Amino acid sequence: MLRSRSTSLPFTVSGISSKRKVLQPLYFAVCPFSVYKGMKKTLFALLLLAASVFAQGPGNPPSPANHVARLTTLLNLTAAQQAQATTIFTNEQTAIAALETQTKTAHTNLSAAIKSNQTATIDTLATQIGSLHSQTLNIQSKAQAAFYAILTADQQTKYDSLPTRGGRGPRPPEQ
Repeated sequence: MLRSRSTSLPFTVSGISSKRKVLQPLYFAVCPFSVYKGMKKTLFALLLLAASVFAQGPGNPPSPANHVARLTTLLNLTAAQQAQATTIFTNEQTAIAALETQTKTAHTNLSAAIKSNQTATIDTLATQIGSLHSQTLNIQSKAQAAFYAILTADQQTKYDSLPTRGGRGPRPPEQ
């Protein structure tokens, strides 16, 4: 390395030693500040997009009407099948909604029991939550069976070829 006699810095910049020039970050020398304003806007837009995605919540099932519309597109359901499917999935959603409320309450109580080390209550609530999940799966499976029963043989073949999502019927096709 070259040493400058006039300063204690171990190197020189363009033959002139200067702390300011040496310590100035490279990105300030290369990019003007106007670029950073655009980057701030882009970053802000990405953060808003991410927040909106997370605000939607995980895995909420589609409304019965949306579910039937998707199945109609995939399986070419008749008007009569659409009406029956809407009834089946509306009844399913209504029955599950009550169980979800009970499950949330049980999870809240379980959290409190864990924090207070109430082992007997933990056992009871864990069993209750397992039972509620079992009832939910039972309702979902019966709704799927009732829907499957109203399909024609060709529609059942199409339905069987669709990828499943945790036993809850077909996923939308990949695009």
